[in-house]
Amino acid sequence: DCHTHIDALCHVAYKGQLYNGRPSELVTSRGALCLDITAFAHGIVGRGVLIDMPRFRGVRWLEPGESVTREEIEALEEAQGVKLAEGDIMVFRTGHHRRRLELGAWDVGYTGEGRAGLDLYSLALLHERKVAVFLPDGDGETVPSPVEEIMYPIHPLQVTAMGMCVADSLQLEELAQVCEEEGRWEFMVVLAPLRLPKAT
Repeated sequence: DCHTHIDALCHVAYKGQLYNGRPSELVTSRGALCLDITAFAHGIVGRGVLIDMPRFRGVRWLEPGESVTREEIEALEEAQGVKLAEGDIMVFRTGHHRRRLELGAWDVGYTGEGRAGLDLYSLALLHERKVAVFLPDGDGETVPSPVEEIMYPIHPLQVTAMGMCVADSLQLEELAQVCEEEGRWEFMVVLAPLRLPKAT
């Protein structure tokens, strides 16, 4: 696992291109020459919507390799009475942190068990709704990847193609508990990225 962090728009390239078609060569060993984390330097504030899939499925956590489909997200929205909308911050819980606390660390990469995340086609929903920010408790990727030769297909679509602000490895257990207690699934989110010029 890793620490919680926000991916800059230069964090991921696909076929030699960064977000908005910028060449990936602009990310050098001395840092990024464009699209670095300072694009978010003044912070991000918006309506967060918790998409708590373990609660919806009635399990403690999603198992490694499990994917969350568009249809499940829409059914969860219906059940919670809150729908993702333009500019929203999708807070996506798979139970990754809870599983780690209870069972210990595991190999989340391709040599190990993997991890739960979004189904590739669920990104169409985020694009249609114009979701601005994605905050998962893992990194949103289903591992092993369902796409041949692309180890992590979700990040290139979110960051490189859609220009979405994405973070990884959030701890969402207390938030999920409070939402459950209050029966409320929307809230204000405030993000304050470190101001590190040239950082990805």
